[in-house]
Amino acid sequence: MGKASEEEFELEKTSRMQWFLYVVLIPVLFTIMLVLIIATLSGVNVINKAKALTSSLPFSSKTTVSNTSATIGSNNSKILDLQDQLKNKNAEITKLQDQIDSQANDKQELEFQQKQLQSDINDMKKAAQIHQKKFSDIVSTYTNMSPNSAAAIISNLDDNNAVEILANLDTDTLASIMEKLSPQKAAKYTQMLSAKTK
Repeated sequence: MGKASEEEFELEKTSRMQWFLYVVLIPVLFTIMLVLIIATLSGVNVINKAKALTSSLPFSSKTTVSNTSATIGSNNSKILDLQDQLKNKNAEITKLQDQIDSQANDKQELEFQQKQLQSDINDMKKAAQIHQKKFSDIVSTYTNMSPNSAAAIISNLDDNNAVEILANLDTDTLASIMEKLSPQKAAKYTQMLSAKTK
């Protein structure tokens, strides 16, 4: 009976091993293989993913203190380079801001000059209008005068003023005044009037 129970125990041990192999191990291996095949077909590199996962584990890390200090040195160098770039950019910004301020001042000065010139132009227009009004009043006065009186006054004016007044008179008034002028003055004013109309 001892032999039979030993065989039964051996059989039971073998059947448990077979059960574990058939029920647990083979389905797990099959599932892993199936997942790997599906992941590979879908474009996932499973080996690289596994390396990335295992390298992040603390007991499998291969970094050393020298690698860390080299990384720190490299980072410090990058920081210094970035600080230099930042200084250069700040200097550039300051320079551009100065240019903008200078241009703004120039613009304000030009706007002030433009306003001043516009004011001068408006003053000149007003003065010209006043002058034109006064001149029109003078011409109107000569038109309303008798030809003898107008001729006597015009002959005593300087030639440019006399021609300016005569040029603005209507033809009938001009003819009657020219009749009353001396022939020399009438000839001179006629030449000046014809030159002015050209």
